[in-house]
Amino acid sequence: MSGKHPNLHPKLDNFNIFNSFAELVSSEEKSISFLEEIDLIPSRQSTPPQCCGLPMLVVSDTRYKFNWVWRCSSKG
Repeated sequence: MSGKHPNLHPKLDNFNIFNSFAELVSSEEKSISFLEEIDLIPSRQSTPPQCCGLPMLVVSDTRYKFNWVWRCSSKG
């Protein structure tokens, strides 16, 4: 039997706190990408939550950190 955890993300398979972590978060883009991959933060492709019984829309908006935001589809 392997000592690996069956639910471990592939990027964490040979993780070493001193070397690997620096690579995973070496830039803001890499950090965001990794957090999206492990579903810690949503991505534009994530299933949107519902508002007013309808799925929310992804709207580009540079005022927000990720340059997009979910908006209620019934309120425009």
